Amino acid sequence: ECAEALQAVRTSVSNQSSLLRNLRAYILANLAQPSIAAASSEVGLAIRTLQRRLSGERTSFENEVRIARMETAMRRLRETDSPITSLALDLGFSTPQHFSTLFRTHTGMTPSDFRARKM
Repeated sequence: ECAEALQAVRTSVSNQSSLLRNLRAYILANLAQPSIAAASSEVGLAIRTLQRRLSGERTSFENEVRIARMETAMRRLRETDSPITSLALDLGFSTPQHFSTLFRTHTGMTPSDFRARKM
């Protein structure tokens, strides 16, 4: 009972459901190759149930992966001098061009421009 109350407080304070918190932890741990099947197993739900719950949270597995990859990419571009090609492949993008296209869509600038500005 106490643990449930604590979890409810954490959820209200963080404004993030335990489902999203657990899913995001899984995605960050498996950023190069996240799988909805493995994620659903990790959070203890069937794939379709996970998809429905995420829809109820106004997101999707693919969107959560994209957000996690972009946030990690921005952090690494700010904090490291790793080549953009290595960064793209480490984050699970099929090609550096694909990474650059999605990064530009997400931020409005190329990874190189972002790094130069140290935003």
